[in-house]
Amino acid sequence: VKGDVLEGFTVKAKGDITVMGIVEGATLIAGGSITLYKGMRGMKSGCLESAGDVTAKFLEDCRIYAKGNIQAEYIINSEVSCGNNLTLNGRRAAFIGGVCSVYNVMDVKTVGAMSQITTLVTLGVTPQLLEEVESLKKEIADITAQLDECRKNINYLNTRQKAGSITPKQTEKLNELKIWLPVNTMKQKKMKDQ
Repeated sequence: VKGDVLEGFTVKAKGDITVMGIVEGATLIAGGSITLYKGMRGMKSGCLESAGDVTAKFLEDCRIYAKGNIQAEYIINSEVSCGNNLTLNGRRAAFIGGVCSVYNVMDVKTVGAMSQITTLVTLGVTPQLLEEVESLKKEIADITAQLDECRKNINYLNTRQKAGSITPKQTEKLNELKIWLPVNTMKQKKMKDQ
């Protein structure tokens, strides 16, 4: 984009997005990297989503999600999720106000400001990673409940089998459960190991 991207506009690309002008309150979604030669004034509604890196002169009042690196001179009052390294360089090199999650390295001169504006920084995780962990926890809880139910059913059917009061359909179900149990126990173990 040779000019500016103004408020209310959305730019989507399967590859990289490069903006020569300023971005104001717009949404940019790239399957590759995003490069802003000037920067972004998000006006509390602007959003950058990149499957690669995000590089800009400055980022203000916006949401930035990058699976790769983020590089700028400064970031102010923004919500940042960085899948690799966040580097702020230049004269200011400051992250002031907002929320920042960086998976790897955060290289900045200043975090926060004397004005005591709320600035939260989390290193080693990203919101997306936390969502994956929560999803995995739910899957583990679900399979654990299924395994408990399976064990109860096997015990019940084994008791009926020993008493000689089991039907052919129940025998078939017992055999299925005896196969299902070890397979899903291994699946549960793999999930817990993740």
